[in-house]
Amino acid sequence: MRIISQKGNLDLNYDQIILETLGGKIMAHDTVGTAFPIARYSTPEQAAGEMERLHMLYVREKVQHT
Repeated sequence: MRIISQKGNLDLNYDQIILETLGGKIMAHDTVGTAFPIARYSTPEQAAGEMERLHMLYVREKVQHT
């Protein structure tokens, strides 16, 4: 599964990054520890909701491909 940033300038492989929420931002960390802001939301709750949505999409895709 690919994650494309809100602005469309980053295209990352979900299996090769770590995602975290930081306030109203979603940050991606690569394998060498570089952090990339991939999305900004008005509230931390909105960012957390989007993280949950991403997780559910990832799980659904993994189930479909097994």
